[in-house]
Amino acid sequence: LLSEFFGAGEYEKLKREMSTAVLFGLYFSLAVVAAGIFLTPALLGLLNVPEDLMDMTSVYLRIIFLGAPFTYFYNALASALKSVGDSRTPLKFLMFSSVLNGVLDVIFIGGFHFGIICSAVTTVIAEALSAVLCIIYVYRRIPELQLQPREFKVDKELLKKTLQYGSVTALQQSCQPVGKLLIQGAVNPMGVDVMAAFNAVNKIDAYAFTPEQSISHGITTFVAQNRGAGQYQRLREGFRRGLMLEFGYWACICTLVLVLRQGIVGLFVTGEHAELHPDVIERMFEEGHLIGNHTYSHIQLTKNNRDKFKEELIKTNEILKEITGEEVQYVRPPYGSWDKSFEKELNMFPVLWTVDPLDWSSR
Repeated sequence: LLSEFFGAGEYEKLKREMSTAVLFGLYFSLAVVAAGIFLTPALLGLLNVPEDLMDMTSVYLRIIFLGAPFTYFYNALASALKSVGDSRTPLKFLMFSSVLNGVLDVIFIGGFHFGIICSAVTTVIAEALSAVLCIIYVYRRIPELQLQPREFKVDKELLKKTLQYGSVTALQQSCQPVGKLLIQGAVNPMGVDVMAAFNAVNKIDAYAFTPEQSISHGITTFVAQNRGAGQYQRLREGFRRGLMLEFGYWACICTLVLVLRQGIVGLFVTGEHAELHPDVIERMFEEGHLIGNHTYSHIQLTKNNRDKFKEELIKTNEILKEITGEEVQYVRPPYGSWDKSFEKELNMFPVLWTVDPLDWSSR
């Protein structure tokens, strides 16, 4: 709707729709926060999260729910900027916040050893910053979207239209995540190996299809702008080219993933699994995979178990060296807990993450 009003030059309607979307989204996201925090135990129970991880996972998920309003504001403002033809700025803000999230994770988790809960906090901070940057940019550069206090109100007719348009999109976008959650609940009781395979494929799927989803969002904006401007011939031509671009990307990414599937799913392994399945590690090494240490029993580093953690790293290194004949230099510390002094003591370097997929919560 924003794109359509902008394309038609109806700037008053553009502002009314902006106000309606922002206010309704605020109320709705706050309701999601309250419901999410209250229902966290039930949701984790449906996913069959082990009891020993329930407390930590509950805190993590509740912190993530607190970031929902910021996520909504960023998405709403990013969509508004795209509707007026600026798709680069929200991307820049998102890239900046993603880098900030990673830097904060390295500092607080890798440096100060605050634990994986800190990852949720840094994620919310990054989300909030991206939303704030969008707000500042709009009020400095985009007069068409600048709302004054008296203009903040919900237009019932536009809200009805927004819900009609958005409900279909929301249903389509929620089908896959809900389906994955249901499958995750069925996969969790099947053991660590099955869960690891499922989560690895999910990560690959998410990365592979994000660009395709972005292309589709671009097509939607283009079509709406030209519909509002009455440029139907341009609309049809743009839609046709957009579909061609989607198909081209699909063909390329599908081929790439199929050809490189073994390298893409290269694993960081625990020592106990390497010990049980040396043939798998040997095959992975021969195929060119980078083998990394994930401790012997997936132990989390704490202030009280440093020596045991170090023993597990050394034991796993010995197992992997016996299989591959080479020293292991990289470690993915379980739950992101790491002590930088190990880098000198063991000549090992941690591989952390900037976006936490919560795969650890379903161990």
